[in-house]
Amino acid sequence: MLRISCFLCVALLGLSFTANATTTSLIEQLTRLSEQFSTALIYDNALLEGLEVEPVQATSVQSTLNKWLTPHQLSWQKTAAGIVIFKTITPVISISKTNNTSLLEEVTVTEQLPTSSNGDAYNSNYQQAVNYAQQVKSDYAGESEVALGAMLTQLPAENLAEALQAVPGLSITRDRGEALNINAMGLGAEYQLTLFNGHRLANTENVRNSNQYGQQHRFDIFSAGLFSNIAVYKTSNSSLPSGAVGATVNLLSDDPLAYQDNNLQVMLTGAALEGERNFQPSFGLTANAKSADGDLGVIFKMNYENRLQRQFQFESWHWGENNGAPKPYQWPDINENTLVPTDGLALTIENEDRTRATYYGDLSWQATERLKINSLWFRSDTDFSFDEHRISINPQSQSAQAHINTENNSLNQFMFNAVNAKTSREESNLYYANQTIQVDANWQPSVHLPLTLSPFYSSSKANSKTKEPITRVHVATSPMQADVALQNTSVDNFNFTGNLGLVSSYSHISQMSKRTINVLNEIQEWGIDSHFSAENSWGLQALDIGFLHSTQSYHYARKDISLSPSALEQLPNLDGRWLEPIANQFSAGFMNAEVQPWLIPKSDLLQLYDIDLPFAEMSESDRLNSYKVSFASKEGYISSQWQFEQVTLSTGLRYSNTLSETQGSQLTKTGGGAYQ
Repeated sequence: MLRISCFLCVALLGLSFTANATTTSLIEQLTRLSEQFSTALIYDNALLEGLEVEPVQATSVQSTLNKWLTPHQLSWQKTAAGIVIFKTITPVISISKTNNTSLLEEVTVTEQLPTSSNGDAYNSNYQQAVNYAQQVKSDYAGESEVALGAMLTQLPAENLAEALQAVPGLSITRDRGEALNINAMGLGAEYQLTLFNGHRLANTENVRNSNQYGQQHRFDIFSAGLFSNIAVYKTSNSSLPSGAVGATVNLLSDDPLAYQDNNLQVMLTGAALEGERNFQPSFGLTANAKSADGDLGVIFKMNYENRLQRQFQFESWHWGENNGAPKPYQWPDINENTLVPTDGLALTIENEDRTRATYYGDLSWQATERLKINSLWFRSDTDFSFDEHRISINPQSQSAQAHINTENNSLNQFMFNAVNAKTSREESNLYYANQTIQVDANWQPSVHLPLTLSPFYSSSKANSKTKEPITRVHVATSPMQADVALQNTSVDNFNFTGNLGLVSSYSHISQMSKRTINVLNEIQEWGIDSHFSAENSWGLQALDIGFLHSTQSYHYARKDISLSPSALEQLPNLDGRWLEPIANQFSAGFMNAEVQPWLIPKSDLLQLYDIDLPFAEMSESDRLNSYKVSFASKEGYISSQWQFEQVTLSTGLRYSNTLSETQGSQLTKTGGGAYQ
């Protein structure tokens, strides 16, 4: 704990000062600066003792501190208690107050959002983290939010998306109960841009649903404690890559040299579904170390998690006005503006087994006083196994009668005489991987020149694929009656007159298919950033200039194969070898009546009946569903910050020159009305 021997806060305004000597004591000049601007300056007296600076005509606290402190390898940080001055190479300052308040640990930030996080910063006190995040936000000229330290590490969050709920203005979307994507500025996840230390991050796709959203990022690949500093920009920033209609989320890595002590933290937890004995482990490890001379530091983090989830749901996918529905779904003798279902009504049980492992390593080397080199490696591997059971009704109007809810002007009760229904099973094994490597350096060419050059290289690769093909089997029910009754948020009835626990209640296999999807997204970026600290009579404080070269490639490949109608007709008759009871009965709070049990297709039908569905060369349909997109861009920017008394002005300009190429197949009309 450092002893604070100088704490000044003097309410004298408009006081200017000069000195006749060429240089004078830094401590004396700081005392006068504190009096002039009524600002508390906090420092260790032994740290500044004997240092001298040239007197200046102070126009602002920030510019004057930069002028005096930079040549002496010193930095400053604004906090709620005042401005803290500390040695640049050891940015963590501990401040103890006589009233026994909580320990205050500071992050190095100079009038802008954080560029790298401090390993010891605000990890132990949630309120301190919130207070500092608010301070950073108020100092930034633009609309932004910051989450750091305990705001991310001390919440009961299963992944990073859930932790980001602490950031004002962000909302999340969930997939089977777990947070998946973030939304901001009133826009969906596909309109947000995710960066890693200011560089584009490759995205993984939701291949199970065949979604193709481009830059929509799956935050479930990150464990909640992986990052301790995140900045969200809601307005444009010329120093960051473009591409976000909504917000730009910048994930910031830790600085290994910012940790004061070597640490090792191991965490082991377990969970189980209610009423079951399946043990689901979670293991986390965080370690950091620094050499004896403080020039070499390393951080390593890893997290392993296994989770089983079960979800019960009622689905009525699409509704629309009766006159706008497809003709088979238009109901006779019903008003045209009545809302009717235009797709299936279904009860679904989803069983998910998820295994996620993330690894993160960061090595930092202070080669000289003016040269620092950083290298970072991140990898995430996630496996999803799905086993989904569904009993569904196709609500075509020819086989049913309906009752209209006059309050909502929509159908809410159906009586199907010869129901068009099926029991189905979908199985899949999906794999998501993301690997990112970054190398950068910070070089100050001269100790007398306040210029920093930062060359960088970033390579990010994401692969989303079906590890095992998505297999779907549908079995049609025999003719029978079915009743469905709906309320606003619940289901009163979903029953069939036949006994769905008997094989005789089902007629034939209506579909057997497989699908494979492979999505590869790669991004490579290199360039250089430069930062120049300035002070002149015009109020210029900082000038940033940079160049970026970026190449991106996105490859989406899909293959489908299924048994033809004639092949389905030749299958043996249904018997006990085809169907089996569901392992878990349907039980959900939104069901107001007991759900009758039903049979589902067995998981090994293709092997049981030696049904071979090999994936051959890509078909015409496969080619229509597959494509490649590549981008190559050159970007340059210039931004500046100006200080005029109590007014801060930020200006910037970004130039981007992008070439894109798309490769794919399309239907082409030829003579005679045929397509090829």
